[in-house]
Amino acid sequence: MVGFGSDINQYLMWLDHQESSFDNTQVSGDHCDFGGGGDCELRGTGPTPLAGSLEAARDFLDPVVECDAAAIGGCKTYGVILLTDGAESCNGAPAGAAAAVLADLGVETFLVGFSVLASEEAELNAITNAGSLSGQDAFLVGDEDQLANALASIVSDSIVFETCNDLDDDCDGLIDEDFPSKGDVCDDGGQGICQGTGNRICNVAGDGTVCDITNPGQVAGVEICNGIDDNCNNLVDEGLSCIPDCTPTGVDLCDGIDNDCDGAIDEDDPLVGTQCGTTDQGTCEFGTNLCIAGNMVCVGEEGPGTEVCNGLDDDCRRLLQGNAASLLALPAKAPA
Repeated sequence: MVGFGSDINQYLMWLDHQESSFDNTQVSGDHCDFGGGGDCELRGTGPTPLAGSLEAARDFLDPVVECDAAAIGGCKTYGVILLTDGAESCNGAPAGAAAAVLADLGVETFLVGFSVLASEEAELNAITNAGSLSGQDAFLVGDEDQLANALASIVSDSIVFETCNDLDDDCDGLIDEDFPSKGDVCDDGGQGICQGTGNRICNVAGDGTVCDITNPGQVAGVEICNGIDDNCNNLVDEGLSCIPDCTPTGVDLCDGIDNDCDGAIDEDDPLVGTQCGTTDQGTCEFGTNLCIAGNMVCVGEEGPGTEVCNGLDDDCRRLLQGNAASLLALPAKAPA
């Protein structure tokens, strides 16, 4: 009568003691054309075939569950809500039928008894017990508000939320997407060589992540000169003089050696920063001496080039155009 995922008001329409617009539409999952304005009402007449109703629900669900299993891996949750105003009256075995729905399809049965007799409650509870994973009893209600609350409770308890378990719980094609820290690099809070590292994984409860240490830290040792925090106190080489043995030979020169044993190399060569090159005449420029990788290099020097006819002193000899006689270009004399 009402399909999966329908508005709860479509369920309640059949039970609100009103029938303002009867529609005989009998489309599976949408009897009475609720979306088109239909408003029909269930009437408590005739027998109460609870077992037959459950068997019909099983037949309806069988291909639906199978199709979803093939399409999305079977992660969608289904349930049968059996609403009745009394006990079985057609000599059926409703508890067995509910157990079969659970065993064959993995689908639970939720029974709602509306204004039933006290003598019928035990049978309704037995049906629900047989079709429930948790052995719960039936929902017994006496008015529309209680009925709405019972249906809301059933639906809300059936909603699946994503938990951290390496599975796609909510059937959206994503795994553990609500736990963005999963997989992040983490550590155990240790210092120096004592620090263990790993990645964040799902916790046992499935409601968060924890740091899984896969590279445990070392045991704290004695601090030595190695640029590492050996004793795990968040300090490196503390209390030690880590300059290697050195015999001073004079001021520091540009030779890749710590000549004055001050822990720095090539920083005091007197030539560093001085002028270098042959001339700054013409197009030539002096350079500056810099110590690069233990070698003195003249950086920025512009040396002499080949003289060309351009009005510049290219070879830096203070003569424009070099040999003027050979390079001076004169226009040809026009014939008389």
